[in-house]
Amino acid sequence: MRSPVLFITWLFITVIPVHAALNAKLLSFTEMDTTLSVWVVFEGKPQSLHKSRITTRAAKRRAKANFPRHHYSDIPVSTENIRQVTKLGARLVHTFKWANAASFDCHASLLDRVSVLSCVKTVLPVRTFIRKPPTPVQPGLRKSRSLKNERYGFSEDQLNLVSIPAAHVFIDSRYGAPPGEGVVIGFLDSGFDLDHDVFSYVHEHHSVVADSDFVDHDGDVSQSDDHGTKTLSLVAGYAPGTFMGAAWGARFVLARTEEAAYERHIEEDNWAAAIVWAESLGVDIVNSSLGYRYTFDPPDEDYTFEDMDGRSTIVSLAARAAVERGMLIVNSAGNDGMLTATGDSTLNAPADVEGVVAVGAVGKDSAVALWSSHGPTADGRIKPDCVAYGSIVNVPHGIDGFRLESGTSYSSPITAGVCALIQQSHPGHAAEMIRSYLYASCMLTPWQDTIDNTYGRGIPDAALACRLTPHSVVIHVRDTSRNSVSNVSIYDNNQNVLGITDSIGLSILEAGEAMHPKTLYIGAQSGDIRQQVQVDTTPLRKNIDLPLGYVKVSLLDTAGEVPRTIEQGTLYWRAPDDTKYYSYPITGGFTIIHFTRFGAAHLYASAKGYFSSDTLTLDLLQPEMIATLYLKRRPVEQLIVYPNVVRLSHPVPHVNYDFIAAELQENERMEASIRSIDGDLVWSHSEYLIEGTSPRVTRWDCRNQKGRRIAPGMYIFLLRYNGKSYKREILIVG
Repeated sequence: MRSPVLFITWLFITVIPVHAALNAKLLSFTEMDTTLSVWVVFEGKPQSLHKSRITTRAAKRRAKANFPRHHYSDIPVSTENIRQVTKLGARLVHTFKWANAASFDCHASLLDRVSVLSCVKTVLPVRTFIRKPPTPVQPGLRKSRSLKNERYGFSEDQLNLVSIPAAHVFIDSRYGAPPGEGVVIGFLDSGFDLDHDVFSYVHEHHSVVADSDFVDHDGDVSQSDDHGTKTLSLVAGYAPGTFMGAAWGARFVLARTEEAAYERHIEEDNWAAAIVWAESLGVDIVNSSLGYRYTFDPPDEDYTFEDMDGRSTIVSLAARAAVERGMLIVNSAGNDGMLTATGDSTLNAPADVEGVVAVGAVGKDSAVALWSSHGPTADGRIKPDCVAYGSIVNVPHGIDGFRLESGTSYSSPITAGVCALIQQSHPGHAAEMIRSYLYASCMLTPWQDTIDNTYGRGIPDAALACRLTPHSVVIHVRDTSRNSVSNVSIYDNNQNVLGITDSIGLSILEAGEAMHPKTLYIGAQSGDIRQQVQVDTTPLRKNIDLPLGYVKVSLLDTAGEVPRTIEQGTLYWRAPDDTKYYSYPITGGFTIIHFTRFGAAHLYASAKGYFSSDTLTLDLLQPEMIATLYLKRRPVEQLIVYPNVVRLSHPVPHVNYDFIAAELQENERMEASIRSIDGDLVWSHSEYLIEGTSPRVTRWDCRNQKGRRIAPGMYIFLLRYNGKSYKREILIVG
């Protein structure tokens, strides 16, 4: 559990400069006759621990997440600090106690005076965002019970894709309760107009337990457009035979955070204020069909890819703090997939936060929508986390009509509904476990071979997730054509059959607490053992491709007239159609790699005291193959720093350094540092070298000691060990 002081320190380092000053983006406005929206981050809080005003339900949720009921970050922003700012003429808009900050409408001429107040840490611009035009829609569809006679009506296809109807059957048979009962779901969106017929259940059961308008502060969340109405309907809707939501039995908390008119602004501080409010009420799950990265209103600039690291934007910091408090946040990945070149990340905040379930959009055929935003995050994490139906979705329109719209705004609430069903099926479990059930249930789509930055883990299976336990192991077996394989046996190490895959290639095993670590064996129909699965944590999902054949790879030392075997090393293998290398340990001079499809594989190897081998391209043409990689010895003592020219525009800019010590000295520390050309310390790292860790490849992520990305320029890498110094130059370019 993070201490209060450490939490606040981390939050400040991430959000703001370390000195009290105007943010650079505000400096040019101090002489203008205009009013700006700004964040003022304050220096400190009162020392006494404030008793957090949260509900008993919120306290229980925090306890499940091992987060204290009363935390330093929950102390309100000092009223005296706020008074000093308003006294200068600024107007208070919102307070954000988790970051010890408040937002104000402030005339530009006051910025300098605000920034020099002794209580002010820094002044930042509030990002304002122009609402994008609505997604293209099909002609409206009137309610018609004759058109769709099934129970789920117009919503049948979009719910079936994630197995929600099957989950409803499971919940009804086990609990005899409406889906979502016992769960409180928060919606952060634009207007919520509940006059449509699909909200009859909400009205009859008084399911909306709280609402608040964070835009106009007039208590009326029905204003603005109907974007929030549509997203809410995908969870709360109930009109049997016409339209059904995913979890209509839940209770709901509604926050209007978004403006709708095309010329007006959506401000991030509304989102931050709303999430603090929702958390205090005990909301379990939040659906946020909003995203912040592109199309900001001048003078604000769009966020950069580097900002999408889960800790740079206000909304991401707020979401991250909420996750720490045990909330499960489901957020649309964004609709910007076509804004940049293929392969570039278009993820929006706060979907970039680790722990936030980022959802992309697919259509009925499970193929991703071209406009669905994709990852990775700036720090290299895979996003989105999963995908759901978001292309051509039926949503309510008017009083009793329906129409088709598209967007990750709709795949997100469908997934939030799945999470509600999972929580209902696993009462008392923390959000982290609910996410693990969601992810363990995800099935790779027919368009992916592995977890990736387009589909994430694939499509959730709500019915499967509701059935899982904390000790479940889900095995999904496919052939090399990506078809599911039934009647495949899963064995333990005593050859006992633990399970057999069903008609869709799935088998669910119960591992038990005493199982870890354990190896399972996947057998083909003939009974031969063909694949291994290591179980080291549960719940666990493993997708298994039955192999076609294997390659035996050996390592040889090129020194001397007769090459000799290198006993220990690591093999890096990129199979046909894979986009990244996988590593395998080499023991006894060789390793065996099973492959699941024919084609060109790429492999290279590394070993202690050797340069990495050249990459070998191997045509996988036969079931049994042999390959040899040759490695050249390195000098006895050597430092290698690479690359020596680094581009900050690279998705994950970094510098590696590899040091081989001639002799390991007891209690001798290796010290590495990066300094500017003027000798100023930028970054440092130190460690004691021990047997088995030299050579050691270490990565520097081009950030300074405070975690901020450095500026382009020439830098010096220095390494000291055993009384010797090594020096290398590194050029950082934009």
